[in-house]
Order: sequence, then structure tokens, then C-alpha cells
Amino acid sequence: GSIKLWVLMTRNHKKLVDTSISRSAPIDRIAFSPDGKTLSLLSFSGGWVGFVDMDALVSGRSVMVFADLSQPLDGQFVDSQNFVVLQSVPYAFSRCETQPPPSNLVWFTVNRRSAALETQIARSVPVSGYAAAMTVDTVTRRVYAALSCSPEIVVVETGATQTASVLSALNLSPCLRPVQLAVGNSDLLLACSTTVDTTNPQWSPAKLLVQRYALRPQLNPNSRTLMVDYPW
Repeated sequence: GSIKLWVLMTRNHKKLVDTSISRSAPIDRIAFSPDGKTLSLLSFSGGWVGFVDMDALVSGRSVMVFADLSQPLDGQFVDSQNFVVLQSVPYAFSRCETQPPPSNLVWFTVNRRSAALETQIARSVPVSGYAAAMTVDTVTRRVYAALSCSPEIVVVETGATQTASVLSALNLSPCLRPVQLAVGNSDLLLACSTTVDTTNPQWSPAKLLVQRYALRPQLNPNSRTLMVDYPW
């Protein structure tokens, strides 16, 4: 099999690059480095992570490198030279009924040379349980992970070798299963489901919520704002 990769000029949708990459598994995630010069490719089913030199690709050259890594569920750039991968399994509502395997956060260093890309695993940080999602605050270079079955949000500081808890069930309730994370300019956003109705008798089990926490000047567990909720 092969993967098709297109590069489009967004101003007029002109196709600049139309190429194929010979890989036997589909891509599940892509992400750009902050400087836009490196594109990451993740394949959960294929068990690999790839990096593409965008300047070379646009100029007609194929400069890319692939690394084998089991279960790369998600990946984001911390900065233009550091890329972190959540090594885990996809969330399903029945996942917490069993004993899901623990997760890891794996750091890659990515160096762009004149004619090649160089990458290697810098370190692997074990997460204290099963993590369903991660996000990166590129301002502070902190990585947040959502422990859906705990429930808990943990953080890894730059250079740290272990996670630290920043939000617990006390701060998250009624969000008992955080399943997705995102960082804005000053907020940490959580998409989560309620497994048990703890607030409103009108709520049904597994209702989806989105909650917001202020990140600046520091994460405040008591600054939660309920942004939107869904009845399904």
C-alpha cells in the first residue's frame, strides 16, 4: 500500500505537491512543528511514527524518516525540535470496565540537516495509569495527559522523568471520564463523560461535558467553567 500526501496553497487551493509514501498502514494523526518545517505522521495500526521535511517536500525532494513505536495513539510537537507521543490504546466506554494497560509519554528529538532528518527517542515517561488523550502547552512546554479511568489530569514538566497530578476527581466532578484534551491561549479544555449522575437528576449516564480551566498565570483547579454540555 501507499499513503497519498498533498500540499495545498490555502490562498487559492493550488496543489503544490502530490506524492505517495510507501507504507502498509494508514495514518491516524498528523501534526506540524511550530515553525511549520516538519510534519509528523502517526500510524496506530502500523506501529510507527514518521517525520517529513516540509521545505524539501515543497521543493520536490523526499526527505523523511520513520521510527517503529508500538501503539502511538497521539503525538504533538513541544517545540520545533521535540515531539511527544502518547503510547496508549483508544478510548472506548467499556475500557474502564477491565484493566486497561498503563500508558507512556515518549519524547523524540528531531534534527533537520541539510539533506536528511535525524530522530531518536530521548526518554520515556510512564503515566500512572491508562491515558486516553494528551495535549501540549507550547508556551510552558508542559504536556498534559487525561487519565480517563481514574479520573485525573497529570502533567509532565520539561525534562521531568515522572508525571504530577494537577486535577483530581474532586476538581473534575461531574466529569468522571476525561477523554479528550486541548490547550488554548490561556485555557485547558476537557471533553469528558459522566458515568454516574452526581449533579442533576435530569442528566443521563455517559453525558458528554466540556469544561474549561484557566492556565495563566498557573493552572487553577478552582477556576473551572462549564462551557457546554450534551444530552447524549
